[in-house]
Amino acid sequence: MNKWHIKIFFCVLILFVYATNKVLASSPAPHTPTSISVNNSLEQRDVLENSMFCTDPEEIRNVTELMNEAVMHLQYHATSTEEYELVSNADNGTSVYFKKHGGHTNIEKLYNKVPDPNKYNSIIKYLCDLNRIKIVDGYVITVKIARVYTPNLLMVQQRYRNLYDSSQKYFYAFATKVEIAENTTAIVYTSGNINDHNRADKKFYRNTIVESANSFKTEVNSEADIRNGELKKLHVNLLGFLIKKEDDHVDFTCVNSIYDNISDAQNPFAKMCRP
Repeated sequence: MNKWHIKIFFCVLILFVYATNKVLASSPAPHTPTSISVNNSLEQRDVLENSMFCTDPEEIRNVTELMNEAVMHLQYHATSTEEYELVSNADNGTSVYFKKHGGHTNIEKLYNKVPDPNKYNSIIKYLCDLNRIKIVDGYVITVKIARVYTPNLLMVQQRYRNLYDSSQKYFYAFATKVEIAENTTAIVYTSGNINDHNRADKKFYRNTIVESANSFKTEVNSEADIRNGELKKLHVNLLGFLIKKEDDHVDFTCVNSIYDNISDAQNPFAKMCRP
């Protein structure tokens, strides 16, 4: 198993443990969110700019179909054991798996149990809170809405900034939240063929899991630092969470496949996850 991909996945693990600790320590009654933080954004940022709302019916339809496929891939990988190798099985019930999808694409999967079924809604709310700035071991992780298709379907930009040397990485991805069954919710991210006008990185990144993402093209009005090539680009094949409420616990599964063409030694994720 590639050392770099183990490390990037454990960053997701760190974020989940951080989120779970916050959730379990909270006392207010859980609240069910109605979208991926669109309503929260409206409350905290007054109004979203009109230009952020997609008015092209064809693009909305295409993104909807794309994310329906992404949700199916998440469900499959979150529940499948086919070709997945068990990497670790901790005493606290956390299991980590690895798979080489198609012989070339690394997928990491984490499974955990939260020992309180009443935290189901709180976990979802935390994961959907795009306005929450996360600071993990010297790295600031921020998310902003780039485009709104529907209340539960967005294009987002996610940034990772090193507090010590100010280096940054980023990705654009479509994001959706779907209640696929009673007490079962999927939160899914995947990158399409999104032109962000990064002059230093014009490479076509092929999504090797959600294939329909490769034929969908759109562009986004990115910030000057991205256009000038000051940030390193990541590409999300599939990133998502499957949360299921059981009688005495909450099942939590994270599936992660993010492409990064930077070496392990230079990668801020790897630095963040080293002991």
